[in-house]
Amino acid sequence: NWKGGIQEDPYCPIFSDLEFKEMIKERDGYRCLNPYCNKKHSELHVHHINYDKQECDSMNLITICSSCNTRANTDREWHKEWYSTIIKHRYLNDVK
Repeated sequence: NWKGGIQEDPYCPIFSDLEFKEMIKERDGYRCLNPYCNKKHSELHVHHINYDKQECDSMNLITICSSCNTRANTDREWHKEWYSTIIKHRYLNDVK
């Protein structure tokens, strides 16, 4: 999937807003939400759960560290389900 740093598809316009990304990181407690994170990297990224850069709904975004973000590029279907479940459990659990 790596294309030498070249991005074919642009991100949604709001994703370039640093305050928006900061809001997602704040919502997630400024920590990697992957419970199996090896905690080797402290740099945080806002990751698109469904890998669609145009879909910037908050329920499609999760804060993960750079190591987990790199690993998310392998076995994408598994990571999509995993991170989606984490976000739904964390933020929709109290919705009736």
